[in-house]
Amino acid sequence: MARTELSILNETMRINDKKEFGQGVVTYITGVKRHVGPFYALYALSESVIDTAGCWQGDNLPWGSDAALPSTITIPAGTMLYGNYNDIELDSGVMIGYSLGSVTIE
Repeated sequence: MARTELSILNETMRINDKKEFGQGVVTYITGVKRHVGPFYALYALSESVIDTAGCWQGDNLPWGSDAALPSTITIPAGTMLYGNYNDIELDSGVMIGYSLGSVTIE
């Protein structure tokens, strides 16, 4: 069977889901404090601006860290992001973070 964009998305969601929602830790993220997970999903309750200025982007990227990400990323309300997010800091908005363990706020 050929791999389609939908099958890849479904597989990614299954892998990142790890546990059904509700069995892990759900964190209400607001304000400008850094929330340290790791998170496997983030949901924007309102339009949210993520501060990426302090993000670690890897040691072996083919571009300079200044060019890798803009200093902020705007996420529309109702957007669910799946992935492995070590931490998140908002400039504005409200998000829900899903993690399997405890979350600290710095």
